[in-house]
Amino acid sequence: MNKTHLIGALGAPFLLLLTTSVLANNAPSKPVIEINQETQTNDLVGVPFVFASEEMSFTMGAALIAKEVGQKQASAIAIAMYSSNDSYAAYTAFNHYQLPKLNNWLFSAEYYAGHFTRGRYYVDGAPGFHNEIAGTNESSFENRIQTVGDERMFRVKSEYVLAIGDGANGAIASLYQQKHAALGWNPLKNGVTSLGINLYGESQHLKAYANPFYQDKTLAAEIELSWDNRDSKSHTTRGGKTHFRVTRDFGSSERNQWTKWEWQQSLFVPLGGNGFAEQQVLAFNAYLADTPTWNSGGVPPSFAGVRLGGFERLRGFSSNRYHGRSAINYAMEYRVLPEWQPLGNWPIFNLYDFAWWQWVAFAEVGRVANEFDLGTLHKNMQWTLGAGARFKVEGVVVRAEFAQSKEDNQFWIMINQPY
Repeated sequence: MNKTHLIGALGAPFLLLLTTSVLANNAPSKPVIEINQETQTNDLVGVPFVFASEEMSFTMGAALIAKEVGQKQASAIAIAMYSSNDSYAAYTAFNHYQLPKLNNWLFSAEYYAGHFTRGRYYVDGAPGFHNEIAGTNESSFENRIQTVGDERMFRVKSEYVLAIGDGANGAIASLYQQKHAALGWNPLKNGVTSLGINLYGESQHLKAYANPFYQDKTLAAEIELSWDNRDSKSHTTRGGKTHFRVTRDFGSSERNQWTKWEWQQSLFVPLGGNGFAEQQVLAFNAYLADTPTWNSGGVPPSFAGVRLGGFERLRGFSSNRYHGRSAINYAMEYRVLPEWQPLGNWPIFNLYDFAWWQWVAFAEVGRVANEFDLGTLHKNMQWTLGAGARFKVEGVVVRAEFAQSKEDNQFWIMINQPY
């Protein structure tokens, strides 16, 4: 069955008319607005869109992007959509604010809310699947429920930039393109090393879903350690990024206690240019995650735990298609920046600032498991093949990509590079 998805509303800089299927369980990822010291301006850009889908019917919405919101380095985005079947979603984020005398700190916040009258969820309870656990690596594509879903998510983030490498001049300076990034592999000299401390909360209420074991909310603390040694956040040509995150929900009378960790490593290899391409890059990414409290009953809700499927990992599958104790995922992309870039001369497109466009082909393999065993995680892996185009519009990367898997295909329109 051919299905397409619009998750996140910065779909294109003109009215979008797409046959899409909007799947719940995914707030848009925070936009990366790369700062350029020479050209940074105070911009407010509006992007309208319209689409039709199986789950949301006819939908209209808009996105607003603002730079220099209160502070030169700060940015904001707001997205809202409403459909003819009374579904809606909204997202807002305020990024990279600084408090007086805290030169090495940056503060951000984001919030998402959605109401889906025909939401689809890979949780237990589907008729005819009483002997199968939904969302496992071996589970059926049809083992899912469709119901009214209400979703909420927030994250308040504080990030401390260590005064080493390219972070030596403070947190604001680290947002600009770094001179030493990717020229070496010593964190003391190259790249930006940061420590994040976040408060994260999420809930998912499924109406008419009677399952006494279903948890519909989480409230957790996150600690993140990151070393970003890329030469650019939006169109990386060399270097890499290492990211490690631990999430802990300390539990309550309504919530389990649980702990999850995630590790991600990317690597970018430049291939140079030719008569057709200004730039060619091979981009690699590895992801590994586990829930060490799993066997003692510390199991997180499926929407907050370890999961694959969606616009970041295993993109040929719908959002949160797979979830379990642990997961592994490998991705490889071939990214091309063509010499030919006509968008600035096209009607409607020329109303927006298109810095570049990029053509991409990609492949992924991965799986989830209810044990943490590298041998198991490398058996019977799921796969995805895909291609797409990405555009840097008003400082934000918009990506549109088609992905194929063994059971389905997806069309995603989203903001940011996947890694």
